[in-house]
Amino acid sequence: MNLSGFGPALLAALLVSLVSDWFLVDFMFAKRRHAQPQLWRLSGGSGQASLARLGALALNLPTCAIYLFAAGFFGLTSLSPALMLAISFWLAIALPLIARETIEMRVPLAIAACRALAWLLKLLACSLAAYYFL
Repeated sequence: MNLSGFGPALLAALLVSLVSDWFLVDFMFAKRRHAQPQLWRLSGGSGQASLARLGALALNLPTCAIYLFAAGFFGLTSLSPALMLAISFWLAIALPLIARETIEMRVPLAIAACRALAWLLKLLACSLAAYYFL
């Protein structure tokens, strides 16, 4: 496993995942958040809401780090195996969690679809970072 490229790979994957999460989760539903504040735990521009969003974005760090470590440890750093690992993570971890939340908590399908797409983009960014840097 090449640890010299782990830092740049992690930074690249984090940058893409932060932008995709911000766009697909925060930006896409800003109007809905203001129109129906009762659906959102913390809404508006309060400091508490901003800290909650930053905390949610910080959860990308362990996701990207674990993916990159697994890809490097198992030698799945060429493009095709890295992409297959990303899709496997998405199908095995992210999609079942999002589907369960959608069913049990009545999350609207548009929100669930954007969250699923954000997860897929995050994992694909990790696979591309593993390909280029590890």
